Amino acid sequence: MTNTFSNKSLLSPLRGWDARLSPAAPKLSRYRQQMKRIITLLIFLAIANSAIAGEPQREKGISAHALPKRVADISGQPWGLQVSYAPYLKSEPGQPYLQSVKDVLAYVEKQEKSVVENGLWVVTTHPSAYSEQETKFFEKLKMELPKHNIPLFWARGSELKNGFKSY
Repeated sequence: MTNTFSNKSLLSPLRGWDARLSPAAPKLSRYRQQMKRIITLLIFLAIANSAIAGEPQREKGISAHALPKRVADISGQPWGLQVSYAPYLKSEPGQPYLQSVKDVLAYVEKQEKSVVENGLWVVTTHPSAYSEQETKFFEKLKMELPKHNIPLFWARGSELKNGFKSY
């Protein structure tokens, strides 16, 4: 008489895992692998997001140059922070010139959140070109914007290669 059952045929459904483990062991192992993959993916996404969104970018913020009053008088323009046009900024009826902290805050508050998060980037000329009134305005601006959680970056035109100073 021939034995119809062999050890090999009995163990074939259990191939790939230890038969001494409970029947739930393969499910638990797959669950752990899936959880490891999900956690790894979440960590990767968190790191990538902080790397991308971490630093303010000038090309996504508000760029302006500080036009001195005496130069503005010669050219017939208003003095102050002359905002550079960008398609992502809220439109204004004319060229925005900001001459007080109140003007700056009002202009910034009109912008999208992403623009505000990227801050105000100001380029100036030689300090002697500005009057005492303008210098006081700049100092107030440097003190007030950080209080309103608005990043402020300042650079003299001739020193742009050295980067902007953050306030």
